[in-house]
Amino acid sequence: MHGILMQTLREALGGRALLYRTIATWVKEFKRGRGFTSAMHRPGTCVSVHTDVSVVVIERSMDEDRHWGVKEIADETAICGSEVPRTLTQELKLHRIAAKQFHII
Repeated sequence: MHGILMQTLREALGGRALLYRTIATWVKEFKRGRGFTSAMHRPGTCVSVHTDVSVVVIERSMDEDRHWGVKEIADETAICGSEVPRTLTQELKLHRIAAKQFHII
């Protein structure tokens, strides 16, 4: 069965056809009830989507210690390093005044 499916995919898509194990994984996920194809958050990965929750988490981190740098906040909160400075400056209106210090201006 899977041989015919893979042959059909290769004929239709050429080198862009997915590997059989990738297709089998997706079939398994959809049978388990997954209804979307976007990536799910996995433990150990950072959150790169801006949410109200990420703003609150970063704000609380800054309330604990204003001397934290972007890397320390990202490591502590599991929010991606690229999201942290944007949240600090655009959402929390904090600006860097030293190498590792942010303050309200």
